[in-house]
Amino acid sequence: MWQYCERHVAAGLSWGHIYPLKLLELWDALVRYKPRTIVELGAGCTTAVFLHYAERYRHEIQYGCKLITVEENEDFYSKVKSNLPSYDKHEAVIAPVVFDGNTCRYRIRHDWMGPDLLYVDGPSNRLPNGDTAACLDAGLMVTEGNAPLVVMFDIRASSVRAFDKAWEECEHYYKDYHLEYGVHCDIEQPWYLSGIKHHTTARRLV
Repeated sequence: MWQYCERHVAAGLSWGHIYPLKLLELWDALVRYKPRTIVELGAGCTTAVFLHYAERYRHEIQYGCKLITVEENEDFYSKVKSNLPSYDKHEAVIAPVVFDGNTCRYRIRHDWMGPDLLYVDGPSNRLPNGDTAACLDAGLMVTEGNAPLVVMFDIRASSVRAFDKAWEECEHYYKDYHLEYGVHCDIEQPWYLSGIKHHTTARRLV
């Protein structure tokens, strides 16, 4: 993971310097919430974090931790997979994307997943203005009666707004979530970990 971050920094990418912090924040959230089933939308370096968590805590979680990775690009996932540790409860789902103007979603069934933690970092559709299309999958899980305990959004404001709207329109789950908004990197305190700063997290009040 560290080599992955160093490559981003060396390439001069504007977000390169915060990748280590984002991954540490994700690990912190996993250790805090101890999910037994994780659904990840969009493969990448986060997949390695999830797999290391699942392996590390497999004996502390009854029946082990299940990870489902949903990705639209089979070639990209093949490259990612070649750098990942193997784990017997990891399932990869290659699914097409339904794109409709400013929104997108994976063409998958949401009722069979039942995640404790849903991580939203896909699909990778870009709008003409450079923004990322809002992912509707998190909201669909709620409206279809399969609400995750925790939803984490990787700096996707449009997806957060779509999720917020979906659960407010769903009478059964209205106000059942607490939303913690993420912020951008604080250069003065780049390793500050008192709370999740680069992700927006929605927790069910159960």
